[in-house]
Amino acid sequence: MESINTTGSGDRWLDKIEKIIFRLAASKAKFAICKHPSLAKFSYRCYASKDWVIAFRVKENEFEVCRFILGSRLA
Repeated sequence: MESINTTGSGDRWLDKIEKIIFRLAASKAKFAICKHPSLAKFSYRCYASKDWVIAFRVKENEFEVCRFILGSRLA
């Protein structure tokens, strides 16, 4: 991120994404399997945040982030 934006933008982006991930992990919400076939075949669950899609799995007490995907790449 920082190579194409201003100095420190990569750190700011990471801070925002980390907060989202921790909120997702703590959430008691049930997320459906991703609709995109390439993600659904791995039973990933998806959360969209601005231009990004976070694909993850939840197993018992474990929250695993599997992919960060620019949303436009899924079209």
